[in-house]
Amino acid sequence: MKKINCFMAEEWIVKALDEGLAPEERLRLDEHLRECPACRRMREATEKVIDSVAGDVPADPGEEFWTRYHQSLAARLREKHLQSPWWSRWQVAAAFVLSGIVIISIGLAHLDQAVKDRPQGRQVAVEVVNELADLYGPIQEEASSYAASAGQTFTLATSQASYNGAVASWFEVEDDSDQLFM
Repeated sequence: MKKINCFMAEEWIVKALDEGLAPEERLRLDEHLRECPACRRMREATEKVIDSVAGDVPADPGEEFWTRYHQSLAARLREKHLQSPWWSRWQVAAAFVLSGIVIISIGLAHLDQAVKDRPQGRQVAVEVVNELADLYGPIQEEASSYAASAGQTFTLATSQASYNGAVASWFEVEDDSDQLFM
């Protein structure tokens, strides 16, 4: 039979006291304990700890006690829920709704200001064309007018500028109301 070391013996001592060992393991542990005084002391100390703890565990109060306990607990929880005022739940909901309205209002105010501060279409188009002219030099332009339905006229202007072999092209569409679409 193969001998076991102290480390394995310590594990088997706890296992033997807790859930039991297989017969072969039990024989090997007993043989080790006969030869090793340190492991015998460890087993005795472990048995004393288990015996002292086992004496401190109260007896199970029984099924009737647990049934009454759960019924009492459920009744107290129902009573506590019924005692909470209905308006306290509405206050929390109202606070969330009001917070949402405030956040949306602030966001809309900032959006409205941003729309007011941005330059209008024609102003942006003129600024872009001027920047391109500064960057690329003279601009070549062609304009063509087209008739649309309901008596409206659209003007299509194509522009091109080049500098050192790089070419920038763009077009503009303008209707009778002088709205510029670039």
